[in-house]
Amino acid sequence: MISRRCLGPLAVMLSVVHVWMPAIAQTCTTPLFSSLSGSRGGNTVVLNQPQPNGNPNYEYVPSIMQDGVYRMWFCQGNYGPAGQYYGDRISLSTATSLSGPWSAATAVFLPSGGSASNFDYFHVCDPSVVRVNGVYYMYYGGHNNIPYGQPGHRTTAIGVATSTNGTSWTRMNGGAPIITAFLDENNPGYAAEPNKYGAGQPSVVFLDGYFYLAYTDTTGFDSNPVNGAGIYVLRSTDPTFQSGVEELTSAGFETRTALTWTRHSIIEAFSVDIQFSDMVDGFAIVDVTSPGGIKHMRVSFFNRAMTSHLVTSPLSEIYIAGDWSEGPGIVSRPDKHSVPSATNCDRIPIDIIRSVGASVFDGLAHVGVDINTGLSCSCARLPKVFEDQGLAPTGFPWAIVKDGQRLHFQLLGPMQQLTKNFYPVTNTIYSAIPGGASMFSGDPVYYSTGTPGAFYLNDGRLWPVSCLAAVTANNSSMTFIPLWQWSSYPIGPALFCVQ
Repeated sequence: MISRRCLGPLAVMLSVVHVWMPAIAQTCTTPLFSSLSGSRGGNTVVLNQPQPNGNPNYEYVPSIMQDGVYRMWFCQGNYGPAGQYYGDRISLSTATSLSGPWSAATAVFLPSGGSASNFDYFHVCDPSVVRVNGVYYMYYGGHNNIPYGQPGHRTTAIGVATSTNGTSWTRMNGGAPIITAFLDENNPGYAAEPNKYGAGQPSVVFLDGYFYLAYTDTTGFDSNPVNGAGIYVLRSTDPTFQSGVEELTSAGFETRTALTWTRHSIIEAFSVDIQFSDMVDGFAIVDVTSPGGIKHMRVSFFNRAMTSHLVTSPLSEIYIAGDWSEGPGIVSRPDKHSVPSATNCDRIPIDIIRSVGASVFDGLAHVGVDINTGLSCSCARLPKVFEDQGLAPTGFPWAIVKDGQRLHFQLLGPMQQLTKNFYPVTNTIYSAIPGGASMFSGDPVYYSTGTPGAFYLNDGRLWPVSCLAAVTANNSSMTFIPLWQWSSYPIGPALFCVQ
């Protein structure tokens, strides 16, 4: 059975774990983004799904996760079997290649319905999905479909839902919005706003315990006064953004108050997607633009504090030619970080899916390039780039990167419970990531009163694990020990199972 597959001879595993030598220290230079390579995709539609009874199909503003396969959540028309239109819904499609074929879309998140006073009564759209410690969070925009000027009208607002598998979702915050517009229907100044859309088009990243949320607010204090373009960024350790919220200002993140609320737009745009690039220790913001009347996707890099552009001369911004009709989605790891390259230490793969054609009715297309940073393997922050990802080299034990070190496995089964991404990395990339502990078949799992089960590994630490399936897949068994004994062990990184 595949769950019992041996991933490396024991002698080889021991030599790899215990004889790893650190690279000779060197001075690392600022990444240059010196060139682009590996151009792929274009304007060819890869997903365009028919709707019932000949109704217009549309798919746009996708959120794409590389997770063994590619999983793509996107906005789609919500039609009944007789062709009735019920607003926007969020659907999910999967593929083994970005060029397709993509599976038939399945509706996974519908408008709330019920009372028209619900902010997402009729439309849910613009999904952004991240997975943190085995839990999925989907941020989305909602609207009740009542036009401005009519009783009950509400501006677009942002909600969040959670899931254990990415398909069955539960609204958080009691179903109420977590972020509302700077000016809404209850504010006297709202009537004068040229763009009454409100707050929506969220994009989320998880970094160092914080959820970072970029979103559009057409009524924002710093938005374009003519068309409402403006992107604002919040962060919080609370996924519902109801406590401990900080807002990006020109001086950095500060506690959100009435004086910081939408006072600083990081970029004048609509519907962006953001991603954290561990290789350059900064954020990438992707939007669509038309310099010289020619449509492009633009990738702008900011420092970790998001207070300035990264110095990436000679290419300060990356422009990727291609058609678009709505905002882009950038392919990411489950935590919304850049995906790694399995073959080149210095490459940042940039793959974008967006709607193309005269309108959102023409389907989704993929385009991509690799950014060459010019960094050496020892300077490319590869332990961060591959965090929580599986390494599948030839001739060496397979491993998952945890806290910047390789956790080696004798069996494939437990690995498959902990990650879905396995990269066939070169030996050079593998060796650039420090070796750490190993999990052998049958390693004991200890638990006590009020504690999780935890693998006792050959580094002398307990590694808490979130599911029994990983224990079973490793031929291990659970053993109860007194709490004082469990607490006496040093604790290693937690191992979270994923679905």
